[in-house]
Amino acid sequence: MLAPIPATSRRIKSLRIRTGRSTSERQDETIPLDLSQDPNEILKEILTNVCAKQRVSTERKLGHLNNFVKLFCSTYDDSAITIPIDIIMTCLKPTLVSEVKEVRAAGIRALRYLINDQHGKQTFIDLNLDNLVTKCLDISHFNEVERIQAIRLVRKIAHLKQSTNEAIVPMSLASCLVSVSLGGAEERDRVYRTSLAVLCELALLQPWLVVRCNGVLALINAVMECHLYQRINECLCLSLMHIINHPDISHWHPTELDMSAIFAPYTELNYRFHPDVDDSKLKDELGMRFTASRMAIVSLLRTWDGLFHITHSKDMLTSFIDAMLVPNDCVRRGIFMVICELFYFNEPIWSDDFNAALKAAAPGSFRDTWRHSEGFVVAETKSLIPIGSSSRPDLVNSHLAILLSAFLQCGLMQALSSVAVSSDAQSAIAATIILGSLLHLSVQLLPPNDDSKPLLPDLLKETGNNLEENLQINLAVKRLQEVHHMLSAKPTPYSVYLSHILHHNPSGTRAQPIGTSDPPSSFTLLRRNRSLNIMRDYPEEQTLLALKNTKVLNTKEKGDWDWGALGALLLSPPSPTLLHNVGGDETVRRFFRRLIYFYLPASKLFSALDLVKDGAQDHNQIYVVTACHMVQFLSHSDDEGQRLLRNLIEDILAFLPKVQAGGYNRSIGSLGVTCARDYYLILGSLSGHVQGEQILQQCKVYHYYQELACETTHESLIKLMISGLSYTMDGQARAVFSKVLKTCNEASRLYATGFLRVLLRTNCPAFHWGAELLTTQLFDKSNEVTTEAIDILHEACDNKHYLRSVVRLRPTLLHLGDRGSLLVCRFLSDPKGFDYLTQNHYLT
Repeated sequence: MLAPIPATSRRIKSLRIRTGRSTSERQDETIPLDLSQDPNEILKEILTNVCAKQRVSTERKLGHLNNFVKLFCSTYDDSAITIPIDIIMTCLKPTLVSEVKEVRAAGIRALRYLINDQHGKQTFIDLNLDNLVTKCLDISHFNEVERIQAIRLVRKIAHLKQSTNEAIVPMSLASCLVSVSLGGAEERDRVYRTSLAVLCELALLQPWLVVRCNGVLALINAVMECHLYQRINECLCLSLMHIINHPDISHWHPTELDMSAIFAPYTELNYRFHPDVDDSKLKDELGMRFTASRMAIVSLLRTWDGLFHITHSKDMLTSFIDAMLVPNDCVRRGIFMVICELFYFNEPIWSDDFNAALKAAAPGSFRDTWRHSEGFVVAETKSLIPIGSSSRPDLVNSHLAILLSAFLQCGLMQALSSVAVSSDAQSAIAATIILGSLLHLSVQLLPPNDDSKPLLPDLLKETGNNLEENLQINLAVKRLQEVHHMLSAKPTPYSVYLSHILHHNPSGTRAQPIGTSDPPSSFTLLRRNRSLNIMRDYPEEQTLLALKNTKVLNTKEKGDWDWGALGALLLSPPSPTLLHNVGGDETVRRFFRRLIYFYLPASKLFSALDLVKDGAQDHNQIYVVTACHMVQFLSHSDDEGQRLLRNLIEDILAFLPKVQAGGYNRSIGSLGVTCARDYYLILGSLSGHVQGEQILQQCKVYHYYQELACETTHESLIKLMISGLSYTMDGQARAVFSKVLKTCNEASRLYATGFLRVLLRTNCPAFHWGAELLTTQLFDKSNEVTTEAIDILHEACDNKHYLRSVVRLRPTLLHLGDRGSLLVCRFLSDPKGFDYLTQNHYLT
């Protein structure tokens, strides 16, 4: 059992000691080295020159020290050198106290190559060389060369095999690292982060040593200093959690393991991380600490160790939640951000407009990862469409349930209820939305008989002492009802590409609009006119009247056309009068010619339309949806209709390659800002049925797609091509997709692999071919692609049919590490998989 040893983490020496030493840059002298001679003779000559106080210049000493490293790098048999290691280290000792920083750095470097086992490390400590190396590490900021060599030596010692339970790194070096980590940020030390990285390594290798050197305080301070880089913040937090969870420390709770300092920016009213900060810079300083604290709290509470450590005593969480009652917008907004990030809510905007805040908090609200330049349809699907039902428990939901229960027991709902009925409009709106989201989540995750599960009447029973408060309560209840309706409805896809996929996968989960006020932007267009809804049963006169009602024949201005009527008119199954009369009736022919002219690239009407800003309401989707219905309609029509369709496709096909080459005064970048990019979706909408597939082959669209799949520079176009095609049939679309997985660059292969998750979650018919492609991607040369493929395969194998498809291929998975081994274990749930593992001696 460890006894706590207090350690004052002061700097061993001032960081600016020994500044009077020579800091001039010196070049080493090249000294011939004949490795064919006896290594002992070579080593004697080197040590003789290194130890000499006179006669040997600094340049020659550097040259001999470099030869020392070359000698040990070329000597593979340790027994070839018979000079005792203690003699060698004694001879190298003068280099550590040299007046020249290059000599000191070279001496530390020589020690690093000399120490290769436990005996060498112990000799190093017995000769007190660790104190001299500590003095080199704790030196002026300008002497980085020797400080870096000292840190490298510490890492080398730390990674030596340990045969006993003694300290891996000498206490002197560990304490020096802690001191640099404590004061380095404020002093702008350039090796500060390097020291932190080594300290995190020591936290994994010998956590009790870090605790005894007061390294926990250094790590906590570093967490509060790190507000720009979330990954560094997470690494520091995980190092702290490893220390806390270590068997030698988990039962020991000294003050050094107190994490309340991470919550301090929210819980202390007059918080200052640096006491000497000017009042003019205090606001920016607090903003940085709020950000760092938010990152750390989320990182800690998303780990089991951090969750249990923080909830072991409810003081930290209770203080954090009670801080919400303080009328401070910065504190409240910071706490709301933490809660939203912890429970995966979209953060409501800080506004007086409840509808705007609610729209921003909706599950289907736009996210930056949905951009065409980012994750596009793959990211949107992961956010909106949940994983299919599984018989296995979801550990993420289990963690969320425990986390939610802990917050509820600390009074989260009561605090949010108080803020929701407060007079501060912005705080009240945000608190109401978060309260409604938590109530909805508690119904999903917590058992019905859970005592911590709140009831809305209980939350508001202590409020309402006067008329004004009663009005606030009624308003909050009304808003909570709207939040409930929003969360109960299935989110609407933002991208027309995802709507297209859901439309062509009838067994998939279709998204429904949140409210009736939303525009009919998906493929499930609402028919606004009852007569259009039953138009297919009307005679020719009624059909022609419906054509005229669209106003396409009356004007060429697209703004005057009735696009809702157009979409309903073209929806399948169409009217036979309209379908087979394109060539026989001049009115029908003129209708389609005018409509097609709008979509021709040469007309620059549709193709020149600018895309709306990301996240804004897309009014252009109705044009894309109508175009997809139009081409599908014409693909089933008579010869004249198919001729018009082929003309449109050939014009598009002539336009797209020229855009790639920079023609039409446009570049590939223009496809990302205009509706011209949606030509890929319009063409791809034909690939979902036989007639459309035939027309695409006749117009050589698939030939163009095959050539595009071989490109290595057109990643954005490949995203559009893959996302626009339909894979419901075994045809050319699947062949193009397979080629992208094999021949494209890494970014395109990664997106195509991720797109298989889209097809899986939208229940693409006959997805067995997708499971086989995922198995092939396990052998991709890119680690990111293989990681994505095995993650999707784990999800796919929840379906026994897809699991059987993978078992049938009998892939080799052990090269993928632990995740591959887990996937092999999934084979046991299938009889053929069990037989396969038994035959190959996986089961013993």
